[in-house]
Amino acid sequence: MDDLTFARALHVLGVVVWVGGLYFVTFIVLPVARTLSSEGGDGIALFEKAERRFTFHARVTVLLTGFSGFYMLHLLDAWERYLHIETWAVHAMTVLWLVFFLAVFVAEPLFLHRWFMQKAAANPSGMLRQAAIFHRLMIVWSLFTIRGRRQDRDQRLWPEEFPGLVRTSFRRHQRPGLSCHAQPARPPRRHG
Repeated sequence: MDDLTFARALHVLGVVVWVGGLYFVTFIVLPVARTLSSEGGDGIALFEKAERRFTFHARVTVLLTGFSGFYMLHLLDAWERYLHIETWAVHAMTVLWLVFFLAVFVAEPLFLHRWFMQKAAANPSGMLRQAAIFHRLMIVWSLFTIRGRRQDRDQRLWPEEFPGLVRTSFRRHQRPGLSCHAQPARPPRRHG
């Protein structure tokens, strides 16, 4: 297994665990916590326990996804992707990663957890509703970004295993017979 394949596998694994965990918290834990809170139970405690357990996994997957993503950009010498609007998914992935990185490594340990608990003490259902809105926005952004990456790949803007549009910076990963911006040869259409 070469470095690019290994980095890609780690990246996909990180994204699956990260977005899967976010999905679980958003659509399972938060609704149960909100229901529990509306019935007079301690929904905040349930949410806190689930978040606390997932925090370690979130931190590991955010680091894994970030390092593997930047390593793939390095291996492919694809830094120019940041200069082209056609590869907007790279921008979306990077900003999404940065938001999560800052949330789990900076905001949450420094002030977010304490702020959330103070506000939740006064209005538990309101804070759970705000947490649900934030988590849903992050899910939508994550799925939009994954779809954008898929669209990049479908349009052959990434050369890993797809012949097609290949920039000069990808020459070492370029397939034989493809020039810098060439499309693969297609058989002629028969009219008649």
